[in-house]
Amino acid sequence: MAMASKAKGYAALRKALLEKKGWSKDVLFRRVQDVKDQLPMNTKVATAIVAHRAGLRPERFLSGAALDAVQAMIAKLSAAPAAANNNGRRAPRAKSAALRPINFKAYGITTTDPFLSKDKLEEAVEMSKAYPVLYVLENSIRTVIKGVMDAKFGPDWWDTEMTSAKAWELRNKVNDRLRKEDQQSWHQCRGAHPIDYVDLGDLLTIARCKQEVFFPRVLSDEKWFEGLVGEASPSRNVLSHMNPLAERSVTAVSVKLAQWHDHLNKREAEIREAMKPVSATPSAAT
Repeated sequence: MAMASKAKGYAALRKALLEKKGWSKDVLFRRVQDVKDQLPMNTKVATAIVAHRAGLRPERFLSGAALDAVQAMIAKLSAAPAAANNNGRRAPRAKSAALRPINFKAYGITTTDPFLSKDKLEEAVEMSKAYPVLYVLENSIRTVIKGVMDAKFGPDWWDTEMTSAKAWELRNKVNDRLRKEDQQSWHQCRGAHPIDYVDLGDLLTIARCKQEVFFPRVLSDEKWFEGLVGEASPSRNVLSHMNPLAERSVTAVSVKLAQWHDHLNKREAEIREAMKPVSATPSAAT
């Protein structure tokens, strides 16, 4: 019974750690191995130490001999630098972090960062899997909406068709972004059309200006589409501000992209028809 209780405690601690940090199992494995490289210990104790360093309290999950083993190892790790420096001199600064290379193979860039933690470097690798999913989802929706609006209302639709109160608010937000961009003459423009300056959630506002055009065929059921952009937007905002997404959030966004593509594939012919420019009325035959 004692062994089962201990295992349950470690399992609960590991689960709480993954939920708090949003790490994948691979990232946690690397953190645990880093701790085990410092001093000999088993995986469960190393996991508890990683959790302790992440701000979790092992005593809330463990007790008895299991907790004693973790606390003893924490004490040993704290004393290890002092023990290594037995002549009283200040220990030399570790060089591993400063010399750790950062490789961006796709761009042919290799550099080093003496301040960025290993955690952040590993998060960068993890988040590189999430960014393309959000990029494709947002730009696919943007392309469909712009294509339909161009076809139905002409190239000036941003000025002529965005007439609801929320649409005017959105236009003001975009105009503000355009003014700020104009002041940054050294940098490239975000896009060629005002729709390139809206956020993912703002695309719903544009579609609602012409509900009869977009719902339910082009963008499916309005409530479903509202849920799609509403649930994906927080993840998009977290990642765009250079913060890590939890694994469950990455999975959720991937599901949203799959659902969106299922819709596009089922309605492709109708959507392509809606994106065809309205042709001029042919003249009567003479």
